[in-house]
Amino acid sequence: MLVRPATHADLPAIAQLYSEAFDSNAIYRWVFTGDAAQPAPAGALSWLFLRRARMLLQRGCLLLVGCDAAGQLVAAGGLVPFDRKPGHLDYLRNGILLWLLWYGLASLHRGLCADEDLAAARASGALTGVAGELAMVAVRPDMQGCGLGGRIIAALLEQWDAADGRALALMTQNPRALHLYGRHGFKWLESHHPEAKHPQGGFSNWVECFQAHAGVVCSMAMHPKGERLLTSSVDGTVKAWV
Repeated sequence: MLVRPATHADLPAIAQLYSEAFDSNAIYRWVFTGDAAQPAPAGALSWLFLRRARMLLQRGCLLLVGCDAAGQLVAAGGLVPFDRKPGHLDYLRNGILLWLLWYGLASLHRGLCADEDLAAARASGALTGVAGELAMVAVRPDMQGCGLGGRIIAALLEQWDAADGRALALMTQNPRALHLYGRHGFKWLESHHPEAKHPQGGFSNWVECFQAHAGVVCSMAMHPKGERLLTSSVDGTVKAWV
């Protein structure tokens, strides 16, 4: 697999990749339907991810794609420095009001609040020293299990370490992804952890990061270029597994 920076010409293929990879993801089902078990409307995910990927490129964030021997996109992932994270104005410029027209006000509200657990952690000071977010790591469903996601993550972290090297955070709803991130240094020390459920959506949310913050996170694991640890977000708060 060839890993390279994404371009604007890649956006339609990136949107299709994400729509396939995240089709069964509980948070996106909940965002569009209000029910984590109900699939999103046809075309909704590609519509959303086209805009999300485009905003990352517009904001100068790192977005990498992986291509097979035929040049087809099979994996992707991004790194979003918090000072470049797209805001509401960016969403407006990229047609967010169409969401209101096509999918309704309630869905729009859920979408804008989808990462509120991570935002709450930042606002509380729990992520002091964390400079950005590992985001949108995905592999085409028929290519999953071949190590491609790990190659994307490794390439993203290598470039981040070379350019910045400060702490990163990520949020996932996929318990299988915890093992993948763990192989790249995102680890917790305990073998057992509580099930953390989103209060409305009913799905699990996990937030992983590098940085310990006194009184919030007490367990950590060492990474070659920093400390990474795992926290769980429950009902809008961030709690440590210690």
